[in-house]
Amino acid sequence: MAVPVQTVEENTQRRSLSPRSIDIAALVLIALQVAYFAWSTSTTWFKQDDYAELLLASRAGGFPGTLFHEFNGHLIPAVLALVSAVHWLFGMNWSAVVAVTAAMQLAASFLTWRALRGLLGARLLTFFLFAVYVGSVLIFQTLMWWCTITIYLPLQIAFPAALLLLQRAIRTKSKFDAALPALAVLIGSLFFEKCLTITPFLILLVAATRLTPTSGSKARDRLREAKVPLIILTATTLIYAVIYQLVTRTSPYRPQFEASRLSDFTLDPFFRVFLPSFSGGPFPVGRIAAPGPGMFDLTGSAQMWLTAIFVIGLVAWSLARFRNVLRYWVIIAGFFLVNLAMVVLSGREWTLNPRYYAELVFPTILLVGLAIGGGLFSDTPRRRPQGVRTIQFSMFPRVALTAVASIAVLAIAVNNMNGMRKLLEPAPALAYSETALRSSEQIGHPVTLIRQYVSSSIINGIFLHDLNFTYVVLQPMAGPWKFADAAIDPYMVLEDGTVVPAGNSHETVPQYENGLCNIDLHNGVPKLLTMNGDPFPWTWYGSLTAATRSDVQITVDWNADPTTFTIPNGVSNTLFYIPGGGKTMTVTATGGDVCVTDLGFGNLVRDPFR
Repeated sequence: MAVPVQTVEENTQRRSLSPRSIDIAALVLIALQVAYFAWSTSTTWFKQDDYAELLLASRAGGFPGTLFHEFNGHLIPAVLALVSAVHWLFGMNWSAVVAVTAAMQLAASFLTWRALRGLLGARLLTFFLFAVYVGSVLIFQTLMWWCTITIYLPLQIAFPAALLLLQRAIRTKSKFDAALPALAVLIGSLFFEKCLTITPFLILLVAATRLTPTSGSKARDRLREAKVPLIILTATTLIYAVIYQLVTRTSPYRPQFEASRLSDFTLDPFFRVFLPSFSGGPFPVGRIAAPGPGMFDLTGSAQMWLTAIFVIGLVAWSLARFRNVLRYWVIIAGFFLVNLAMVVLSGREWTLNPRYYAELVFPTILLVGLAIGGGLFSDTPRRRPQGVRTIQFSMFPRVALTAVASIAVLAIAVNNMNGMRKLLEPAPALAYSETALRSSEQIGHPVTLIRQYVSSSIINGIFLHDLNFTYVVLQPMAGPWKFADAAIDPYMVLEDGTVVPAGNSHETVPQYENGLCNIDLHNGVPKLLTMNGDPFPWTWYGSLTAATRSDVQITVDWNADPTTFTIPNGVSNTLFYIPGGGKTMTVTATGGDVCVTDLGFGNLVRDPFR
């Protein structure tokens, strides 16, 4: 007869450290993790998609009307609310971001320990598995970018929180408690839609193992006991999934799943990213390299094969040693393959990007603990052939082995995290923004910055599409400036961030006969102009010097979206941003006649006369 699981646990605890000692060790580990992660996050600053979120989370970007607008194919109302709150309270103070990140990581790690301890017990095995979680380079990568911090950390929190609340609901059988797991998943999904995957995981977990001492021994009994919370959870998930689909269905940036991409399916991420991450990342350390920021490069490394052999051996050992554990390995494999298929089918170019697999860390570690016989309540008794004695180690060797293994994993992880941090910490927008703020203040009066593209090294236009402009980067800084597509006293921002007077290069001008007014614009009458060149379609800058007796609206149509601006009464020179190109253009004055003495188009250049 198999020894009851509870008895085995009690006997194990007598030969090991006390639960209190293990809890204290876990809390120390959490403190070290949060401190190291916070320091690492403090070495970088806002970058890339952070600025799109800052814009959407500001009044200038339409907030709070943007809460339920899609962003890059995602629906992230809670992210925008958090970004807006932090920016409203602290501005661009990165220390505030670090503090928020540390608080969320503290919550995620504490809840993860509580969840592991609740199902696996306060044991040395549980502590080692938690050390693997603490040293996960998959999680670390998400902490070096405010954009990923705000979606992946809530996911880390929601996973263990939903499990703990489900256990509570099963124990108490309270209708109020039955709704709490669904609430955790819903709140997490408002940050990141991948939190919806928590629902199938919890259903499978209930079917696979006992979550409480009183849970039924059969899957159908356990599902029946958890029926109410699981029904609420499933209904909430389906309702939000439908809303998500409706809101994002027209987004041009929404991932398009194409079956033809299955030909690109490969298990490279499993061997080169996922498995090595559970041993602290690449070994020897320092192999964090191309093909992308923070990605692993283990091609040809013996570690790939050694890790694969070790995992195969671990699976074979657990199947030979414990009964009823195959289901856990199947769930692990299934969740990884589904996640990988979603990444491949959606056309993600960087399938080796660690963060795409960060949400698998907690469920994988939990299921591995259950698969190697660590469940407090699971029905996985050891196989003990008659006449075969089990070797029992005393407490000291077990504690020493756990300490050595944990330290080794964490040492490798920290070295790899240091390498990853060096790749991810550069934030060129910091120096750019500080220089812009300092040089603007030195001018001595508020300046008007003309619309201007920003170098891709400052803000990645590939991801932000039509948002890589100076106003996107600088408006969160709340400097002494305003932004316009046309201005009489315009300024521009040099590549290093210095703010200087702006003009244009006058590369092409309309053909006209010199006179008192080179171009006469009559109120409401379009004027067709022929250029002295044929510029290709691009984004250009025009310069209009004119005189008028009233404020007049000028519309310039250069075979693209028309540009409209207002010139004031009197003589003025206006610099304006205009997309277009070609041999001809149409100029229309509305509100009065205009005498144009100069009109030219070219690139944005520094004005040497101002």
